Amino acid sequence: MRFQGTLGEIDMCDRLGPVRAPTIALHSKDNMRIPPDMGRALASGIPDAQVVPLVRGRRGATLPAGGADDRA
Repeated sequence: MRFQGTLGEIDMCDRLGPVRAPTIALHSKDNMRIPPDMGRALASGIPDAQVVPLVRGRRGATLPAGGADDRA
């Protein structure tokens, strides 16, 4: 568990701006450890990045019923 705590202390926000690769931030709406706002913050730091929320289904996290266009 110490490993997970340490990951929460790492801040790479200052290194997101130079990313030029097409980026889609997939984030589960049901993630209790990492709130959806953090997924949106990640995407906002990368030029032209998009956020796609995942929803919990019977077989794990999936795209929303509306598909990739149902953005958070």
